[in-house]
Amino acid sequence: MQPRAVPPLEKLSVTAFRSYLSCPFRFFLKHALRMESVDTSKRELDALDFGLLVHKVVEDFGRDESARDMAETDVINQYFVDRLQAIVEELYGGTPPLPLQIQYQIAARRLYSAAIVQAQEFSSGWRIIDTERVFEGQIHGMTVRGRIDRIEKNETTGALRVLDYKTSAKAKSPLQAHTAPSRDDTPDYETFYATVKDKEKVLRWLDLQLPLYAWALQDEECSELQLGYFHLPSIGADTGIQLLEPYTSNMHKAAMSCANEIVERVHAGTFWPPTNRPAFDEFQDILFDPVKESSSQPHWEERI
Repeated sequence: MQPRAVPPLEKLSVTAFRSYLSCPFRFFLKHALRMESVDTSKRELDALDFGLLVHKVVEDFGRDESARDMAETDVINQYFVDRLQAIVEELYGGTPPLPLQIQYQIAARRLYSAAIVQAQEFSSGWRIIDTERVFEGQIHGMTVRGRIDRIEKNETTGALRVLDYKTSAKAKSPLQAHTAPSRDDTPDYETFYATVKDKEKVLRWLDLQLPLYAWALQDEECSELQLGYFHLPSIGADTGIQLLEPYTSNMHKAAMSCANEIVERVHAGTFWPPTNRPAFDEFQDILFDPVKESSSQPHWEERI
């Protein structure tokens, strides 16, 4: 494959950093060339659509200021059920196909588990203060944009908590999603040291989502800033809030150093070498192993 030259990017989303860490070459295909895989044959909700449906319900809950003060599980769950039904009818009509009806019931069970957690967190003093907050900032002249699912403040402690809704089938901890053990071929800018469960470890960044959220909220007044996920998985027992721990000032510095280096590399047009087999490859149908031999190094369009 010989990717065509395009003008340099001027903006990056928070999720784009994960793409670059996974594979610089595929990052170029996705974010510079805007390539994506499309399935035009599906009728049932796939994992992403299903997650978006559940996500939309809890998003509406957080946006509704009257709903935010609901304290009892049954009351919260009724709100979820009503919103779920309204959204499904809006998207698929009053009589959706049987597979969608089954998935509707699954979504309802997920949301009941979420209602239990929401009531517990409310009783612990956590109050939703913002939902879907859009932010924008500059890193080395590159505009970085993101959207934070949920921001809470604890009425008792004054702590601020940033949560991202996760609707994947199996809950993965924020630490597992953001880091992995360093490898021999890991670039220096991705590598950092951290103490995990009293053991010093050499880790590499897989994602910078939550650290970039912390960067976006660095001017907020609070006694403490917590970062984490609100899990809404298929297994109700796994539903709940899980924080990125440990997350020290040194880890934050390492994360922002990594973000700075990625921006510099994007500015410089460095999208090579490719990763041969990333964990998820949406371009597997058009790329051939080894990608380094079957593809050519991309570059920015030269400015006159």
